[in-house]
Amino acid sequence: MDASQKNILQLNRTNIVKDLDPSNVYDGLLSRGIFTEDMIDEIKSAGTRRDQARQLVKDLQMRGSRAFPAFLECLRETGHHTLPYCHVFVYRCKNILLFFPHSVL
Repeated sequence: MDASQKNILQLNRTNIVKDLDPSNVYDGLLSRGIFTEDMIDEIKSAGTRRDQARQLVKDLQMRGSRAFPAFLECLRETGHHTLPYCHVFVYRCKNILLFFPHSVL
């Protein structure tokens, strides 16, 4: 994941932790190869829903260039795209594409 994508996650971390039910995105991230079963189990063992969401954001930042767009797709697929920060993600992604047209978003 590049620095601009990490920055977007970090800027929206509070809202993600507050609003996201990470269990809704586990299957999508697993099927896209972003996380393995063991990694998902480790996130689940983090504790409360908020703790799991916090760990998910932390781990996503270490999962390479496909992690951020995969996370956005999972949010859309699970109905989380209506959350306020998702509009910020999409807006910022479009801006990143304008400035870095070879980025994978």
